[in-house]
Amino acid sequence: MPKRTTGKKTLFVFLSFFAFFQCCWTQSRLSFEHYRITDGLSQSNVTCIVEDSQNQLWFGTQEGLNRFDGTTFEPFNRENAPAIKNAYFFDATKDANDDLWFGTRNGLLKYAFKKGVFTSYAISKKNTKSIKNVAVLGPTSLLVLTSKQELYRFDKQKNRYSRIRLNTPVKTLVKGDKTSFILGENNVIYKVNKRGKLYPWFNSSAPIHTIKFCNNQVFIFTSKGVFSINVSKRNIKLKRMFRGVQGSNISNITAMVYTGGMYYIATNQQGLYSFDERGKQLNYSANLFQANRLNTNNLNCLFLSKDKVLWVGSDRGVSCTMLSGSGFNTIKPSADLSKGLPSENVWSFSTHKQSLLIGTDLGITRYNPTTELTNHYFRSENLKTDASVMDIESISSDEFLLACYDGIYRFNPTRTNPFKSIPISNGQLSSKHVHFFKIKALNKNTFLIGSSAGLLRLELAKGTFTEIHPELQDQVREISTDAQGKTWVLYENYGLYQCIEQQNTVYIKPFKHNRKLLSLITDPLTAFTELRKGVFLIGTMGAGVVQISESTGLLKSISKLEGLPNNTINSLIRDRKGNVWGSTNRGLICINSRGSLNSSIERRGIEPNEYNMNASYIDANGKLYFGGIFGLVFFNPNTVINPSVNLYPKITKVTFHKKTRHFPSGFVTESQLKKLAYAIHLPYNARDFEIKFQSSQLYGAKHVTYKYVIIGEETDTILIGNTNKLSFNSLASGTYYLRLYSRYENGPWTDTPALLTVTINPPFWATIPFWLCIAVFLLLCAYIYLKYQVNRERGQRLKLEELVTKRTQKIQEQKEQIERKNELISLEKEKVLAQQKQLFIEKERAEKWLNNALPSQAVKELKVQGKVSAKAYEHATIMFTDVVGFSKISENINPTRLVNKLDVQFRKFDQIIKANNLEKIKTIGDAYMAVGGLPDENSTHAIDACIAGLQIQSYMRAKKFDAIANHKDYWEIRLGINTGPVTAGIIGSLKMAYDVWGSAVNQAQRMEMLGQAGTVTISEQTFKLVEPYFECIHRGKAQMKSKVILDMYEVLRIKPALSLNGEGLKPNDLFYEIVGLHHYSSIKYYTAENELIQLLAQELPPDLSYHSLAHTKDVVKAVERIALLEGVRDEGLFLLKSAALFHDAGFVKQYEHNEPIGAAMAEAMLPKYGYNEQHIKTIKELIFVTQIPHKPVNKLQEIMCDADLDYLGTDSFEETANKLKIELMAKGKIQTDREWDQLQITFLKQHKYFTQTAILTREKKKKEHLKGIKQRFEANNYD
Repeated sequence: MPKRTTGKKTLFVFLSFFAFFQCCWTQSRLSFEHYRITDGLSQSNVTCIVEDSQNQLWFGTQEGLNRFDGTTFEPFNRENAPAIKNAYFFDATKDANDDLWFGTRNGLLKYAFKKGVFTSYAISKKNTKSIKNVAVLGPTSLLVLTSKQELYRFDKQKNRYSRIRLNTPVKTLVKGDKTSFILGENNVIYKVNKRGKLYPWFNSSAPIHTIKFCNNQVFIFTSKGVFSINVSKRNIKLKRMFRGVQGSNISNITAMVYTGGMYYIATNQQGLYSFDERGKQLNYSANLFQANRLNTNNLNCLFLSKDKVLWVGSDRGVSCTMLSGSGFNTIKPSADLSKGLPSENVWSFSTHKQSLLIGTDLGITRYNPTTELTNHYFRSENLKTDASVMDIESISSDEFLLACYDGIYRFNPTRTNPFKSIPISNGQLSSKHVHFFKIKALNKNTFLIGSSAGLLRLELAKGTFTEIHPELQDQVREISTDAQGKTWVLYENYGLYQCIEQQNTVYIKPFKHNRKLLSLITDPLTAFTELRKGVFLIGTMGAGVVQISESTGLLKSISKLEGLPNNTINSLIRDRKGNVWGSTNRGLICINSRGSLNSSIERRGIEPNEYNMNASYIDANGKLYFGGIFGLVFFNPNTVINPSVNLYPKITKVTFHKKTRHFPSGFVTESQLKKLAYAIHLPYNARDFEIKFQSSQLYGAKHVTYKYVIIGEETDTILIGNTNKLSFNSLASGTYYLRLYSRYENGPWTDTPALLTVTINPPFWATIPFWLCIAVFLLLCAYIYLKYQVNRERGQRLKLEELVTKRTQKIQEQKEQIERKNELISLEKEKVLAQQKQLFIEKERAEKWLNNALPSQAVKELKVQGKVSAKAYEHATIMFTDVVGFSKISENINPTRLVNKLDVQFRKFDQIIKANNLEKIKTIGDAYMAVGGLPDENSTHAIDACIAGLQIQSYMRAKKFDAIANHKDYWEIRLGINTGPVTAGIIGSLKMAYDVWGSAVNQAQRMEMLGQAGTVTISEQTFKLVEPYFECIHRGKAQMKSKVILDMYEVLRIKPALSLNGEGLKPNDLFYEIVGLHHYSSIKYYTAENELIQLLAQELPPDLSYHSLAHTKDVVKAVERIALLEGVRDEGLFLLKSAALFHDAGFVKQYEHNEPIGAAMAEAMLPKYGYNEQHIKTIKELIFVTQIPHKPVNKLQEIMCDADLDYLGTDSFEETANKLKIELMAKGKIQTDREWDQLQITFLKQHKYFTQTAILTREKKKKEHLKGIKQRFEANNYD
């Protein structure tokens, strides 16, 4: 509430709203949907709303008009409607002729509905006058109020204004049902008759702030309160309204409507208020952290549409709510912890003193439904285990029992330390039962606990746990009591069991039809509830819902085939009316008491539309709660509105590309179609037209999809999604019957379609009269020809001599005719060739576009088969990129510039992708996706993707440095790569696009989301394929949505020896030689490496600080580096790395003289990985050559020796040498530091490097280390 300021009273609508707000929770809260600029509005500040006769809404803003059909906004401004002289709108109304009138900053604007034409009427040509209120005065006139408090009457027939003078400035003009009312500055309310004459109607002794007309009453807002006058009664009688309102200055009220016994008042600072007939009130204020609340408190106007939807215009767009039901409400994570959740996942619920307790990942959140505020109880700020509260069971009014993921706890929110652990004292039980999911009270002291390893019994008074039926080591998914008092336990894989308590003993027995259930359902079981007496519903993870009878064992399945949105059922719960509600991975479902999907309940995806296992609850008032992966959803099942119940499509307009004699305006409106019985006849030259349609109700129309059936020469059924217009071009002549259907999201299609009959008249040359004329013409030609032949024969007889003499002349004339014909033929031939050339060019353009849009193999398949079937690929690599902070960037940049920058960036990405043999799949906003290894399968797709990722990030870094140097803004991207199985192809028939699907795609996107900006993040699957060629570092573990844990790695660069100029961006020739070696060699080195690494990690003694697994890995890296620089590019590289792996493997058996053991291990293990006898012989020789002193006899042995002691010439010498010193001291080989240094000096003097690479890169540093040790030894400064 705003504070009072000295000398000036704060303008506040209702000073006492919050004084009695606690008593007003009996009204249902409204849930709002929002439309903003991003949805198509021309401007955010919506100032007025009006509905036309086609039930389309018009929104006036400060920058134009917007016509809304439920799906799209059609803007009108000075650019596309020149008649709009000023695009700033104040008010709107509709007259009896269905014409719309708008008050603008420059007079009135009329929209002639039947003609679709705008006309502007300025009050003065010299001075601009704004019209802030418009009212219909009668059939021929309007009443308007200007911003200068001047009142005018507008004659619609003469298009002329006339000033209505009053002895006081006009403060407010309000529209009534039959007349209008005016408030003057003198606190007098005037009534206006149809002729525009004013007479005083009510004089107030108290200052009037504003008046509103609503429910056939004039509401008067004064400093002494709110009063109303019933205008239908002759006697003016004041009635006190809303006694909770104590007014001082109520100028913040902007609009007021009445419906269903409720008054709704919009304000300019405090949001929306509602009052019932008894005066109880409720406030709807903005909450930016909850999507279904108002997004601003600054409201400009209210409008109640014909379908009883309340539309709210504000400075942030327009919001709407269905007043006939409360709908769905959500509570989501929030940065403001007083208004939301502290974490994303919600697992459990309970109630405590009219508040809702919510189990989250971090503890308990308490939600007050009256104030909508939250407070939180965390187990610990430095918690190292998963503290998710999976279930809550009440012990007493203030105490609860919690099943947390990591243990059982008592919880009392009234205590300073609300959490108290109940440990399992039995060590065997505590190690077996680690995670806990369900709690159910058998009595005040005995509780059933469902864990990851079975069922436990808790005696609360003693704090003791007892295992029930230990043989069933399986996760308990549900513990539930049916209407007969039986307690049932659902195991994930062992099925349903009944829990029985007798003489202080608790045991379980299997459901008598359990074997039948498990034999037919192989998927894990997830949820359980009773549908009706003796009939149960069981949810599964993949098979939908199973209905089973306790008496007969009869099973019935409900899956996606019957209409489920998803076959994974997370929870099931029964409401007060016997309907069972369930949550899935794609939304909510409702099953009626007969066991079928309830057609009157919409199965829609309310965010969060992916829900958590067993996260459902019903409170004492019957409200249902479902927990999901991003907050929770709650609603009253008795008042949930199903938009599809009264939903049907309707055709609103048919627009023709050419005007016709019957339709000179070029379009047909809905009212005209009704007069034509929805049947139109078109001439053949006007057969191109467009049909616009919309849902019968605009609320929720953005969730409506359409299909149409057209019956003509053939019958076609086409799904068109959310598009609300159809275009038809060059239809053949004939009669077409169009049937248009709609549905809400995945609900049923409407039974009654919108119908339209279109008859295309045949062309003139296809009519019977035309062909009769042709026949008459041919008969006439034949008659003339015959007559000509007769006359010709007669003439020949008479002029035989003349013809002979003129024969030569005639032949000459015939020759000239032939030449002219030849010329014509040549011209026609040139035209044909030109047309063929043009056709060839167009064909090349079409094929070029197709090859650019689809992979070449898909294009070939499309040409041959007419479609591209989806194909599974065992291995493919997916790459995702995403601009960091793109949402914030898009808010601060011009859309055109934003798109241009994205275009430049994606074009560069296209070049890199194409150059590296990857296939671009799609771009979604700022995201870019490409795949390697399809549609043409190859074995280097993971390598290609990593190279492309490095080059893309290099390009982005260059752009960043250039932007910083020029003081410009720059973008950064995250880039993730994953390798795995996918399915790829084209689905659907419209706007074909090649796409890929599979969990590997989701994991690639997860890599991108968790990666750092400017880096290339890959999964462990990809890392295993590219490790030999790239330098990578481990970046920790990542959890996928499926709870799978994967290792993440960051690709730093191509190994210097394998890249051009050692820069790590582009491969050199050696790179491809090494790739070929890995792919085509019979040696499976990396499989052998994985087995030996695991063996060494388990069996190497822990006291080996130097000869550890890390030392082995360092030698492997060193030997590879030296070998590549020394030109080893054949299988010798594998032999060197294999020898490096085994050279210290003998330490698993003994400390000294262990080289023979390592050689024996190599000889036993390597044959199964493709190594032949010669390979193993060479490896054994390389192992033995590491014995001190080194005596290599060939190139490979020199490399092996230098790699074994590579650390002597590195920066990590001191650290590595210290590990060796500690190891030798532990083994008793040396006693003092001085003795160690003396040993090092002797060894370093005798040691030598053999390869040119080691001499150039390590010899100098080794000598420096020797010098330092000598100085330390001579100083003799030892402890």
